[in-house]
Amino acid sequence: MKAGFFSRTIIFCVLFFSFAGLEARYLTNSAPLVLPKYKLINLGSTVHDKRVLNAHCWPLSLGPKINNSGQVIGNRGCSSFLWKKCSGFFDIDNPGCITSLVSINNNSAIIGRHMGCDGVAKWFSWNLSSCGKEPAPAYFDFGCIQGEEIFLRQINDNGYLIGAQRLKGNSYRSVYFDRKKNMKALSSGVLLGINNYNTMMGSESCGKTTGPFLSNFNGSISIIGDDCTVSKPSGIYKFGYPILTQDNAVYGTFRGKKEGKPYLFAYLWNDEDQIFRTLDLKEMQISSLNRSHILVGSQSGEAVVCVNHGKPEKLPDMIVNSTRGWKFLEATDINDTGQIVGYGMYKGNMTLFMLDPVD
Repeated sequence: MKAGFFSRTIIFCVLFFSFAGLEARYLTNSAPLVLPKYKLINLGSTVHDKRVLNAHCWPLSLGPKINNSGQVIGNRGCSSFLWKKCSGFFDIDNPGCITSLVSINNNSAIIGRHMGCDGVAKWFSWNLSSCGKEPAPAYFDFGCIQGEEIFLRQINDNGYLIGAQRLKGNSYRSVYFDRKKNMKALSSGVLLGINNYNTMMGSESCGKTTGPFLSNFNGSISIIGDDCTVSKPSGIYKFGYPILTQDNAVYGTFRGKKEGKPYLFAYLWNDEDQIFRTLDLKEMQISSLNRSHILVGSQSGEAVVCVNHGKPEKLPDMIVNSTRGWKFLEATDINDTGQIVGYGMYKGNMTLFMLDPVD
């Protein structure tokens, strides 16, 4: 009797600490993270509306983005800009073209496009200097695939690209490119992100609903709906756009019910360890995260940040300088040092911003 009890106790402890270790692995810090105070930096106005600036806009999001060096890209309308703390703004205004910047990686490589008056789009890469004079962009040669048909979405630190190709009937298929810009396509699904392990993440139709999936360059794919062992709750109405972490986990949202009413839950899914954890983030829409799994996004039309899977915090509550005249709508990106970018209304105009930690 005692021996059996002792054995069961050992098994319980092993399982408990195994799952505790997995949980710690996806929060990356043993001690709880604490949000700093921030200094607000006005990055100027834009003519784009929040639909286009939203981090989940398909096939392109024109919201501001930031890399781990604190370099920010943003779009004003016909022109775009790069912002660096050491040198301020570098405006990109190509006469006769509409310039858009869509992604920047941690090696200071930018992906963008010039849209001419003839409706022809030319995609380019732009490798920045540290704080000197910026070099000229280099145009991609996609061969016969040109014009508006290609929409690049993200470049990772290895130089791999993901995007979409527009087909007849205004439909899309997901495409990705290796370093040599050789294109491959997925048979179905929408690619939304790629990390530095070259793991790609997107959204796939699963019967009447959609669910996140993971894929890589060797063609393997894992869809969350395929595995019945992943303890998903019943009653999921619809999955929202997922967000990929650098350690191959996925955050996202899904529509369910709470106390009999429709409710937006968050989740954390790890395919390798078969973990699906439901999170109650008070209906937060997740737009981005960093390596410490600090989440940024919006909640009921206000920009928020969330640590330790706790209650989302509104941005104005953490800013030390004046926020008079501001309404912060969405935080679109965060880097590993905790710098945040997003957009909001300032004195009646759509305006881009950056938050710089002061602690």
